[in-house]
Amino acid sequence: MMNRRKAARQSDNASRWTTAEEALGRLRSGMRVFIGSGCATPQKLVAALAARSTDAFDVEIIHILTFGAAPYKSS
Repeated sequence: MMNRRKAARQSDNASRWTTAEEALGRLRSGMRVFIGSGCATPQKLVAALAARSTDAFDVEIIHILTFGAAPYKSS
């Protein structure tokens, strides 16, 4: 019984996953984006955000305590 519940829960969670590119598909010019800080920075999401720099302009990025790469700062 527990194995069925666990499998159902894992299947439900898997349906919630998406790629960084899909997550940023709704990004539009003039939006504000908050990026998790410190060690919680989602590096794949940051890289995808920098890759979209030619698609959107005037995007306000809020990123406090940046320990990792911040490629969007030079884009």
